[in-house]
Amino acid sequence: MKEFIRSLMLVCLTISALIMTGAVFITESSEVVETPIEYDKKDLIKLIRPQNYVFSFGDLFIKIYDDTYENIPLRDEYEAIFKGFIDAPLEKKLGTSDKDSWNEQIKRKSMRVDYPFDIPLKDLLELYYYNVETDSEEIHISSVLFLLNRKDIIYIYDKQADKYYSLSGSEPTQWIDSLYADVAAKKDEKKMEKDTYKPLEVRYALLQTGLREYNLQEENLLLTPMASEIDFPKYNIVKEIGEGEPSSEKLERYASSIFDGDLSFVKKSVYSDNETIFIYGYGEKVFKVSGDGSLEYTVKVNENAPKEAIEFEAGLKKSLTQINKMGDPSSTLYMSGYKQVETTNAVETVYYFNYTKNGIPLYYSDMRDGHLIEVRFVNTELVKAKKNIRIATSENLQDPHFKKNFPLILIRNRIAFEIGYQNDRPLTTVAAKDIYQMCLQEMSSLETKYMIVGDELIPTWHIVIADTKYIINLINGELIKDSSN
Repeated sequence: MKEFIRSLMLVCLTISALIMTGAVFITESSEVVETPIEYDKKDLIKLIRPQNYVFSFGDLFIKIYDDTYENIPLRDEYEAIFKGFIDAPLEKKLGTSDKDSWNEQIKRKSMRVDYPFDIPLKDLLELYYYNVETDSEEIHISSVLFLLNRKDIIYIYDKQADKYYSLSGSEPTQWIDSLYADVAAKKDEKKMEKDTYKPLEVRYALLQTGLREYNLQEENLLLTPMASEIDFPKYNIVKEIGEGEPSSEKLERYASSIFDGDLSFVKKSVYSDNETIFIYGYGEKVFKVSGDGSLEYTVKVNENAPKEAIEFEAGLKKSLTQINKMGDPSSTLYMSGYKQVETTNAVETVYYFNYTKNGIPLYYSDMRDGHLIEVRFVNTELVKAKKNIRIATSENLQDPHFKKNFPLILIRNRIAFEIGYQNDRPLTTVAAKDIYQMCLQEMSSLETKYMIVGDELIPTWHIVIADTKYIINLINGELIKDSSN
């Protein structure tokens, strides 16, 4: 009798433990897994999306984040122009340039295309079906510049190496003339006031006025918005996978897709903090959905794998396949970052991806560098894929409205900028009365991003002054956070 009671207690304890942890073994798949999509170069090139397009009209600039503007197909036209230049019959000659020359060229009538990360030139060309057998693999493209009146040359900026190049050849059949004229027409119709920018030095004349006594030589040509009213909407958002039965079913579908339809050796555990974990075998593969809405898939690293870097295109293809398994990618998905680091025993490669809202990139501070998706490889094997997606549901117009523009927003945060500058430059000899103007002189970046804050998508400016990054809420003009670079 005692033995029976002891056995019964053991069974009860086991059942109780399973109930508390929510751990169950899934014995079979309830989903029919579709055949994996085979991606080709055309699918991959769609991910290499420019961050913005800048048209120079001499006295002012038009900066556009979206791929299409007022029915002008910016991206399609740009890619056709770029490919047409590469296709032109004369052999291309790569030359070196410098910052002074670049700064002079961008003031001329031109189109500049900026990318969200430094793309290896060799890999980009190979995605366009070119066989590259040169040293161009050491060159990265951060920006490409086309001059309106020079069809036989383009200019390239490599931010990673901080180097400038020229690429010359014969004149292609298609150039930026038509595209430039279309954008100029919109400018003349005053339809693009919110996209009008001027360089900071042109706007404030810092070197000729307040900072003249410091004998500074280099103009700050950072583009600053001229709009009289900064007016971006904010949005309500929800997690990709929420709570409740519909989300549970969605989660099961994701798990089935990730484990290729075979859940026979997969254990599912549900915890009180809304975290769900699927474990394959003895932990060789793990799929985790956290309470914060993030989805993460990890694979044990093979310590015996040969040291070998995954090719750019192969890794991009595997990344897209894995992202697709973790939910349907949005049509605004694009590649936002890339790095490859070699250690003693392995080569680690990381691809970052993001989404946009109205052409403006999203930013989530809980993810590395704000990217929403990260896919990591050790040698040629995928070892991690993480995504933290939010879906915009409706526009939120609840905040009080007040007038906001570039000068007013900066003045509103002047004290924070000045304190940050003095912390970054403790040995500065700049007089206290001139520190704000020096903050403007050392402003090196200003980008618009939609930031995930709680259950809202907030329009923000990301500004770098000296060594500090500031994130400013464009709804109220106030500083959200600052951080040293």
